[in-house]
Amino acid sequence: DAKKSAPTLFAKLHLVKSEEDFDFDRRLIMERRTSRLNYDSKMIDQDVVNELIAIAKKYGHEFYVKSDPVTVKSIMDLNRQTIFYDMTNPEIRNEMKTWFRFSDSEVLSKKDGLWFKCMNIPSYLLGLFFNQESLFEKEPFKSLLLNFYERTMKGTVTVGWLRGPFTSFDDYINAGILFNRFWLELAKHKIYIHPFGSLITNPLAHEEFIKKMEITEGSSKVWLILRLGYSETPPKSPRLEVTDILF
Repeated sequence: DAKKSAPTLFAKLHLVKSEEDFDFDRRLIMERRTSRLNYDSKMIDQDVVNELIAIAKKYGHEFYVKSDPVTVKSIMDLNRQTIFYDMTNPEIRNEMKTWFRFSDSEVLSKKDGLWFKCMNIPSYLLGLFFNQESLFEKEPFKSLLLNFYERTMKGTVTVGWLRGPFTSFDDYINAGILFNRFWLELAKHKIYIHPFGSLITNPLAHEEFIKKMEITEGSSKVWLILRLGYSETPPKSPRLEVTDILF
C-alpha cells in the first residue's frame, strides 16, 4: 500500500545458489553503466559482437547489430521523433516529469530519478521542455530542440536489438537474466549502452522499426533496442543506500 507511512512487509527474499557458473568479475556489476553522452565513433570489435550473439543464443534469443551509417541514422531519427511525439501526450509528459531531477540539490536530497547531468541536457532546457512544452510544439523551437537532441548522440556508429520469446512471465524472467549477463559482458569491454525505450513502448514506432528492419515478429519479439559504444565515463546518479530501502 503506497499510502502507508510506516515500513510494511511486502516480500521475503531468499538467496539461492545459481545453477550457472558465471565467469565474470563481480566488480562489473558496479561498473556497468548507461551513457547518453557522445560516443567516440570507434567500432566494436567483431569478436565482442560474436560473444554477445552467443550469450543471447544461450538464452534462446538473438542479438543483431547494425553499423552502416544509413541504418544507424534511420533508427536514431525514429527514436528522436518518437520521444518528441510521446511528449505531446499530456499523460505521458506529466508522468515523465516526476521522474526527472532538475537540480543538483534535488537529486542529492531525493537520491533517485533521472538526473539532468546523466541525460546530457542542461537543467534549464529540460525544465523549459517540461514546463513550457507548448513552446517546443512550434517552429523554429521544435527543430532547434530536435537538432540539439541529435547532437547529444554524436559519434554513434552501432545500434542493436535483442529479439526472442517475450510474452509470458517466465519469458520476462529469462530475458532479464539474459540482459544482466549481456550487460556485464559489455561492461567487461568498457562498452556503454543507451536503450531506446520509446521504440518498444510506442506501438506505432515499434511497428515502423520492424518494418524498416524487415522483421516478422510472431512469437519472437524485439524487446530491447539500443545504441552501444565507447564514451567518456558518464555521470553517476546519487542513489539511496540499501538501508534506506530495506529494513
